[in-house]
Amino acid sequence: PDVVIVLDDTLLKHNGVLDGLAKGGWLIVNSRQEPEHLNCHGEFNVATADATAICQDLGLIVSGLTIVNTAILGAFVRATGLLNVESIKKVIRERFPKADIDVNLAAVEKTYEMTKSKKQGTSK
Repeated sequence: PDVVIVLDDTLLKHNGVLDGLAKGGWLIVNSRQEPEHLNCHGEFNVATADATAICQDLGLIVSGLTIVNTAILGAFVRATGLLNVESIKKVIRERFPKADIDVNLAAVEKTYEMTKSKKQGTSK
């Protein structure tokens, strides 16, 4: 894959999570850690964002579980540049129930802003 998204950084300890990640690809992790502190080594870029904290602050919790899957799209956009935030927002407005739109838009925006990335040999 060109991009691997890990919604829980504890999954990084398992074998195979990064198998096949393309040279120059992106590892995007829901983590409070800085990218360089994840101890993930390879010829790929790493981005982190604490989507869990953002979603907890926003109340994106269902049955006691913090829901980070929409929020992490902000990190995906920020890191890869493959899409823009406006395209994600448009889809959220079109597909989500009205009651869920604002909180999910906020989650994407805040995660986008909080994303830290480390390209091969650089950081931003």
